[in-house]
Amino acid sequence: MLTNGLIETEPLELEDIFISLESLPEPPASRIFGNGAATISIPDNPVLQVPDGFTVNVFADNVFPESGNPRWLGVTPTGDVLVTSLFNDRILLLRDTDEDGVADFSQVFADAENGLNAPFGMVFTEDFFYVGNTDSIVRYPYNIGETEINGTGEKIADLPPFGNHFTRNLAISPDNQLFVSIGSAGNVTIEDLPRASVQVMNLDGSDQETFAFGLRNPVGLDFHPITGQLFTTVNERDDLGDDLVPDYLTGLEQDEFYGWPYVYLSPDLPDPFITQENPNFVPETQTPDFVTETQTPDVLFQAHSVPLGLQFYDGETFPEEYHNGAFVAFRGGFGRQEPTGSKIVFVPFDENGNATGVYQDFLTGFLDVSAEPETWGRPVGLQVLPDGSLLFTEQGNNRIYRIQFPENETIEGTNDNDNFQSGEGDDQLFGRRGSDRLTGNGGDDTLIGGVGRDTLNGGRGDDSVNGGPGSDRLFGKSGNDLLIGRPGNDILLGGDGNDTLEGGIGRDRLNGGAGNDQLTGGGSIDRFIFNTNDEFQTEDVGIDTITDFSQTQGDIILLDLTTFTAINSDSGTGFSIAGEFATVTDDQLAETSEAVIVYNSENGKLFYNPNGSQAGFGSGGQFATLTNIPSIEAEDFFLRS
Repeated sequence: MLTNGLIETEPLELEDIFISLESLPEPPASRIFGNGAATISIPDNPVLQVPDGFTVNVFADNVFPESGNPRWLGVTPTGDVLVTSLFNDRILLLRDTDEDGVADFSQVFADAENGLNAPFGMVFTEDFFYVGNTDSIVRYPYNIGETEINGTGEKIADLPPFGNHFTRNLAISPDNQLFVSIGSAGNVTIEDLPRASVQVMNLDGSDQETFAFGLRNPVGLDFHPITGQLFTTVNERDDLGDDLVPDYLTGLEQDEFYGWPYVYLSPDLPDPFITQENPNFVPETQTPDFVTETQTPDVLFQAHSVPLGLQFYDGETFPEEYHNGAFVAFRGGFGRQEPTGSKIVFVPFDENGNATGVYQDFLTGFLDVSAEPETWGRPVGLQVLPDGSLLFTEQGNNRIYRIQFPENETIEGTNDNDNFQSGEGDDQLFGRRGSDRLTGNGGDDTLIGGVGRDTLNGGRGDDSVNGGPGSDRLFGKSGNDLLIGRPGNDILLGGDGNDTLEGGIGRDRLNGGAGNDQLTGGGSIDRFIFNTNDEFQTEDVGIDTITDFSQTQGDIILLDLTTFTAINSDSGTGFSIAGEFATVTDDQLAETSEAVIVYNSENGKLFYNPNGSQAGFGSGGQFATLTNIPSIEAEDFFLRS
């Protein structure tokens, strides 16, 4: 059931998305029925997009082998994770005993023998554990530290069961009131309360009353950390086209009405097809008076996103801009011609605890609409853990994922082919055996590939990248990096910064990139590569130091003709135009040489001289120093077009 692999990620730029009432289209003349994305298996090399610095890993895999479909999350007072399965009436307890971000212990916390019936929402008080069944709220005596529930509990409230919307979420307010969300049975059918509402009661189930209503399918419930106001995510009606009706997030107040089924989002937007599902309803004479008081929600989401999980971020490890804002899981529905959803979004709040009206994509990559729409992920439940990470359930492929903004991490691989990414801190990544892919991202990282053909990417920061035995690919990226190939035929690319590259034993290729780099080939035939993929500029090329150039070993200096554009010789070994390479014994002679590539045999300096015999190097200049001052010839160069 368990795996320790990180998911490969790409950086996602945060962009505000704002939907206003004024931007909504007119409703269609007749009902429009949309499509949904097909759920597919997880790709062989999955990639997700998150903001820079965040990582995503699999917290638990194959969570419910019998039925799949992990839905809602909770956390015990001791930090264990609870996850519900609607369709086999079970709650599973998961624990990360070694604190590596992956669950390594699991057991059944409660099941049908305890009276569970399509369980969903879960909350704790000091003495009780509460569950929202589809037809009731049940509470069980609970002592902190217990890992399973005993008995069938006490039913404290009856609820209308099943229907189209049969999940019952729970939340406890700061003043110890119990709230439960109840969806409608139909799309736009007129129904009696408590359908399509949020109910409130005492912790023993007494004094139940309607808190807010006209909410077609409220699912997520959470209280804002600053204001204590209750917020909910709502799934609006179907069949009105791609862009109607927007789903939403909104704060609730006592006795507020939100329109369903008579109107949507405003008193002035009536549902055009309400009489089709309610043939005896006469809008002109039977519309209740409270419809004129319909509230407009705080944040409108793209229609048919199916927002479910709602979690205000009250942890400590995410960047400051996420604190006290809301994360929302979009499962994705079937109401659009081009499906949407299958992602997690972030809703910013201001310092006073008010929603700003916009939302931002935070995690994407599950959904592909380029051909036949398909998705390998449907996020549902959300939960912030005590360590500040954010979990989400994914019902399509039976997983729980963990999102973190890591500081300093140590990540150790296995003897298999691992794919690891760290975050922004000063991290250590060990690939061990296998052909591994290690990415350091930000911070001053240490990456050690171990045995196997590894790809190591230092990312930003001053990194130490060690390929170990095997033919490895090492990328320093930005920062002043140390790249060590060790045995094997390695490719070392320093990137930006003043890097140190050591090839080790084997036929290595070393390219310092921008900056003043130190290149040591080591044993065997090495290639020292000079290429910026652009025309030569001193600030891009830098002045690299080659410490051990050896003709007897067959070392080569490779010059790319896209960078050294003044060279007219044919590509291949040596210079086909004899005068394009020359050896001098003085730097001033190098400046006036007619050759394009000039080597000072007295001090080991290597120059690019596009200016020819004119004084100075023009746009060229020194680009390398061979510190062992070997005697080099034209045949020691390879020109690449």
